Amino acid sequence: MPASPDVIRAVSDRDTAFLQPLSLKMAQAAQARFVVIGDSQGIRLAHLNPQRIGKSMSDDDSDDNSQALINGQAYVALDQGSIGWSMRGKAPIFSTDGAQIIA
Repeated sequence: MPASPDVIRAVSDRDTAFLQPLSLKMAQAAQARFVVIGDSQGIRLAHLNPQRIGKSMSDDDSDDNSQALINGQAYVALDQGSIGWSMRGKAPIFSTDGAQIIA
């Protein structure tokens, strides 16, 4: 499913003021503990802990996010990260025309 134009704009503009509350609402709707939104460089734009916004999503498990950020494929994995063990779903966000991975 394509990302909404508002999300594409917010990621492109690095609009954490829009993305942070959105990530909290998404987590609540999905009954997830947290939802993290990052950019194409793996930098957090929204996070459960606002102090981690702007920091790298590099994980202890050496996940370089290439499946989503380079190959454009969504995936699910069980991994340990900065908050602890989590079931992660990662998916790319494409530009409005679908030609470029922006996050």
